[in-house]
Amino acid sequence: MKKLSRSIPSVVSKVMIVLALVATLIVVGVVVYNHMYESQFFAKEKMKELAKNYYEKTIYPKITTGTTEAQQKESFKNLNKQEQRTKLSHLLNDEFLKNGNDYRNYFDTDKFTCDTNKSYVVYTANEPYGINDYSFEITLNCTKK
Repeated sequence: MKKLSRSIPSVVSKVMIVLALVATLIVVGVVVYNHMYESQFFAKEKMKELAKNYYEKTIYPKITTGTTEAQQKESFKNLNKQEQRTKLSHLLNDEFLKNGNDYRNYFDTDKFTCDTNKSYVVYTANEPYGINDYSFEITLNCTKK
């Protein structure tokens, strides 16, 4: 009987330790999530997604459809020279019109708001100018509320 009585407290203490660890992980998770939310992490990630979709589904097909390889190469070089800024407002409108997705809530939260006309992406096409041969730089202009 003594072995049984010793093992029950041992099991209970192990369960308590596991519960304490789970509670700690939950608290840490909530703190990290709140920090990411306040630091515009989700807005940056959504803008990266919008920028990628816009290049691959709009810019690239416009340059490559119905043109020769030489014309395409020249167009991609011009894209790089111009360093044209594509505003966040344009990315949001394009996504809404093409796919019906309204992502404005990522850029206007109770913690911050982003200026969709001052936030933009600049694309750079890279040789050999395939659909995935590009990079972009994002500028996100947000202010805390």
